[in-house]
Amino acid sequence: TSGNENSTIFGVAVNRKISFCSINSNSPVSYPAGVNVSGSCDNPENNFVLYRNGVVVSGENGADVVLGAGSYNYTLNVSQTQNYTNASASLNVVVNQGVPAGSLNVAPSTSVEYPMQTTVQGSESNFGDGDLNYILFRNNFSVSNPEVATLGVGGYHYIYNVSGGTNWTSNFSLAGSDLIVTQNNSYVLNLILSP
Repeated sequence: TSGNENSTIFGVAVNRKISFCSINSNSPVSYPAGVNVSGSCDNPENNFVLYRNGVVVSGENGADVVLGAGSYNYTLNVSQTQNYTNASASLNVVVNQGVPAGSLNVAPSTSVEYPMQTTVQGSESNFGDGDLNYILFRNNFSVSNPEVATLGVGGYHYIYNVSGGTNWTSNFSLAGSDLIVTQNNSYVLNLILSP
């Protein structure tokens, strides 16, 4: 009050609010499925930063990203500001090798009559498979792909397989098919009569 000779000064300490970050993902996934990592922090005074193995990837937050097979560490971080503490959250993401797929086409049919020519071809559309080796086998012996041949009477088993790579597993039976060549019981007899 007016005229008082004594006064007291109080110091008030206002602590920073504790920040919190959260992060989640769709891990594990199998190549080439996209990894989706999303996170947020509740500090309105600063933007958070998303790291993958120590590299800034903030633009990937909430987006599907195709990564090679392996394990990845994601960390979400927000720095301290005037009114909020720093905070972080992290998780590990696992991308498993994918299982390659393929198909086998036998033309004109899986059952033909000798001496019909056949074409057997293996095909695939696996993404990022530059280090894979696809092989077509007939009765356990490798043949060209496609194989165009006139085979003798009998049964033949074709298998289309692939060796493993960085992002794909081995698959020793991508596709398979049997081919039957049957005996030709018809014939043409040409008679030439001389006078």
